[in-house]
Amino acid sequence: MINMKKLSVIFIIGTLSILLTISALIGFLSYKNYKPSVAFYNIDSSTQEIILSMLDDDYKTVILNSDIPLSAQKSDFKNCSLIFSQTDYDVIEFCNSSKKVKTVPEEFLNGMSSTVVDFTNFLNGNKTSGKSISGKPVSGTGANSSQSKIKLVPLLFDFYQIDIDFAAYKEFSSKNSNRPLNYWDDFTEFLELYAKTQKNPLTFYGKDEKNLLAITGMLAEGLTANENAPTLYENFCSALYQAYKTDIAKENYQNTNKNKNPTSQENSNYHNVRQVLEEACSPNGFLYPAIKEFSKMIKNQISEKTAFQLDQTEMNFYLENGISVSAFLKLSEHRKIDHKIINKFSSIYFPSKTDRVSRKFAAPCICVIPLKNKAKITNQIEQLCNNRQTELSTRTGLSPVQKNCSVADHQADDVRYWIAASDGPVLPIYAAIPSKQIQAFCTNLILEHILQ
Repeated sequence: MINMKKLSVIFIIGTLSILLTISALIGFLSYKNYKPSVAFYNIDSSTQEIILSMLDDDYKTVILNSDIPLSAQKSDFKNCSLIFSQTDYDVIEFCNSSKKVKTVPEEFLNGMSSTVVDFTNFLNGNKTSGKSISGKPVSGTGANSSQSKIKLVPLLFDFYQIDIDFAAYKEFSSKNSNRPLNYWDDFTEFLELYAKTQKNPLTFYGKDEKNLLAITGMLAEGLTANENAPTLYENFCSALYQAYKTDIAKENYQNTNKNKNPTSQENSNYHNVRQVLEEACSPNGFLYPAIKEFSKMIKNQISEKTAFQLDQTEMNFYLENGISVSAFLKLSEHRKIDHKIINKFSSIYFPSKTDRVSRKFAAPCICVIPLKNKAKITNQIEQLCNNRQTELSTRTGLSPVQKNCSVADHQADDVRYWIAASDGPVLPIYAAIPSKQIQAFCTNLILEHILQ
């Protein structure tokens, strides 16, 4: 007679064996079909496609919401191996505080200019001089220290610049020479003379909040006679970011407690951000020279009020039809204008008001952020920031971070030189307020001061 107890044991063992076999098969098939993921934050679709085509693996993509801070979307990229991101202050703080973000060797910075290395150390909290995004002194000990950590790796730079029709400049400038524009007054003198023949020689697309904030910041940095203007710029951005965080925290608290205490829902109108901006726009404030210059350009018919309502397509129309002979725009926007038209223009950085030695320029930066501590991921980053820089720069039209790699044209090369020859790049003002709603609030407040 069969022992029922033994039979039960055999049955259980058999069942477990079958379940383990099925589980192993499912695991094998899942591994075989597994595709790693990469996330993109605040990067245009064409650049996304270029980056994806240059990766060694076939990655799934996660497109993050560019209107929401990166730190608020952790659940959306928790399974990703890499994030490709425009750099802003929230991105920096998230990377420096998150254990999920991995590090790469400092050697990945080899071949970059000293200003780009310094900028990278600032992003990663390694810089010895100056202040961090919180406005506090940084405790790191430099690029070659054992305490250094590299979590955000720069790949490409955009650049806020001025495009000028130099044939018109040579015709209308009283200098009437081939020498470059050295000072801001050289530029405005040319525009004022040209405006006597045709109004509105300068255009820009001020409808875009980010663009207007960045231009205002670059004007302020250039028109400030103080040699410490770059530090004033960075201090202003740090103060603005801290005010932004305070107002966001208050707004979140109000939203959480609106049912418990309806009176707490009173609109703060971003009190702290407003306070920082009002101070900056006052006669002794950092932004005041830019506010004053915008008002002067409107008064002298160098530019019209409607420029603050133009979008990029409308700005391009002004240039393509000879209505304007100069423009404030980015390198990436320069690339989008018809080649036959833009070929007549030369690009310069925002000149200073006086003969200042210390300069910093607004250069939006695309970085890569590692989320997996795997050799394949680390090697992929090394490829992108080193020996694939020429291809990356050529295909995107942006400036490389490597100082000696080949570039497609003099536009990208000029930007690389300007960054290397300056005290380094800085992030545009809008990077300190990574919220579309608050960016709109800030531009409206600045416009009130310009147009009053």
